[in-house]
Amino acid sequence: FSVRIMENEIEPVMRGTLPFLSLALVLSLCILISPASVSATQDIPAYRVLQYDLQSSHFGSRQSAFSADARSLDADLLLRKCVFSRLEEVNEEEIFNAIANETSAFIVLVPNLRFPSKANKEKIMQLERAIIRREVTIPTYLTEENTSTKELYEQIKSTTISLSDRSTSVLLKNAFFGTGYHIVVSGSQPKPLPDLVFHNIQARIRASVPAKNGPTPVVAFVAHYDAIGLAPALSFGTDSNGSGVIALLELARIFSSLKKKNDLTYNVMFLLTSGGKLNYLGVKKYLEERLDESDDSFQRSLAGAVCLDTIGRGDMMYLHVSKVPKDGSFGQIFLENLQNLTSSGKRKVSLKTKKINLSDDFLAWEHERFNIRRLSGLTLSSVESHLSAERSTISDVSIDYPALIENIKLIAEATSRQIFMGEVSLERLEGTESSLKKLSSILSTSPRSNEYLVGSKVSLVATIEDLLKKRSGNDVKTFQFKVDKKDKEVVLYDTHEVTMTVYETKPAAIDLIISILIAGYIFIVYTFIDKFGLVYKLLRVNNQSKESPSFLKKNR
Repeated sequence: FSVRIMENEIEPVMRGTLPFLSLALVLSLCILISPASVSATQDIPAYRVLQYDLQSSHFGSRQSAFSADARSLDADLLLRKCVFSRLEEVNEEEIFNAIANETSAFIVLVPNLRFPSKANKEKIMQLERAIIRREVTIPTYLTEENTSTKELYEQIKSTTISLSDRSTSVLLKNAFFGTGYHIVVSGSQPKPLPDLVFHNIQARIRASVPAKNGPTPVVAFVAHYDAIGLAPALSFGTDSNGSGVIALLELARIFSSLKKKNDLTYNVMFLLTSGGKLNYLGVKKYLEERLDESDDSFQRSLAGAVCLDTIGRGDMMYLHVSKVPKDGSFGQIFLENLQNLTSSGKRKVSLKTKKINLSDDFLAWEHERFNIRRLSGLTLSSVESHLSAERSTISDVSIDYPALIENIKLIAEATSRQIFMGEVSLERLEGTESSLKKLSSILSTSPRSNEYLVGSKVSLVATIEDLLKKRSGNDVKTFQFKVDKKDKEVVLYDTHEVTMTVYETKPAAIDLIISILIAGYIFIVYTFIDKFGLVYKLLRVNNQSKESPSFLKKNR
């Protein structure tokens, strides 16, 4: 009787939806409580290495998006892996070996990224020499080394060391209990920036005593205001060429003040150019506009151009020229004045000559753009060689302000002896350290890599124009020029700052075991439901055989 009751109660239930609902519920619980094979651990801000094209030649990192397992630099196999390394481990050879081994990406941890130590500056400049003027085919990033990223690095390195151990016990341990890391930078590949509009800013202080015969001579002070470094978002160029811009602004203020009490016999032009780090594109376009006109007054009137480039350090000033200035020329008299003013004391001026090499991808100095057009020009700089890594580095974050003040004073005195009648005094006209620091902070409010300086409206350009206007007067103009897309003279790209997502991964063996267990569970449950009638009959027969006849008779 009890067996029949059980049959009547259970059989309808087993034929209904309850077994299948129970199966789905248990499966869901298994999935929820099973260890996740991939889990997000952290998001890391990173800075992509620069990318640009110049005259159809490619430079810098050509990719941005990637998805790859992370390994430290000492891994045995880097194929399709992401190298996660510290700055102290990296050099030019390591990067290009990684590229040759078909690494998916290269990430460099830099301590105190915005203001690196002296030792780290040297390492950064080594990377910049290797990358800025070469093509890198893999995504390459810089990121700040802090507590979390350093801990992540140690974990990745530990994983890399463990994976390199080929002993059986370690291999089994890694297969079932090891932890790895997967790094992803999502998004599309870098795209060229549209409408590359550059800006040149010009100011004039006109002569108070015009020339009686022929055009009034012009002396031009030129400085490019852009910067370049390993990563566009970190390129502030405090000295190169922030110091040149500051010096130009200060010279405009000094000569404007001197004109009020002295007779100015030259027209003085101040030209702040864009694209200086792009083979001096700004001054090239400026000269093309002036010299291609039918009027040759600009060419006939320009006595000389003094280009200011990285002059905010040291006691040594180098006057760079393509050839020794002719006797009686503006350059020769200017050099003589500089040497006379530095004949005593620790500050010195040295003449450096370098012929223009038109076969190179990059010109050495800005004055060469004038010389190519057969115009007189020279460059003043605190660096001896145009190859100095100090002119193109993200570690350019400081100026020696006392040295810059002395250099500005020296340039102003040497020029004043030529362009003003009689003796002039610069007393009380020198800039102060606080005023120069203020100008530097204004120029450093945002990165000055060219990617941030193109467009129809650029706030920093407007700020510089206003600063120049306050110091030289109202004769200030901004000239825009647009790069023709068809010519591909210059191509700049987007994607400068990204977020890298780091995932902690479990071994595939764990997924395999869980899959086998779930499959086994499904098979057993399904078989039980499908064969329930047979199972139930066997159970009933077994129960009936155990009951005695007397017991059945009594129940009846």
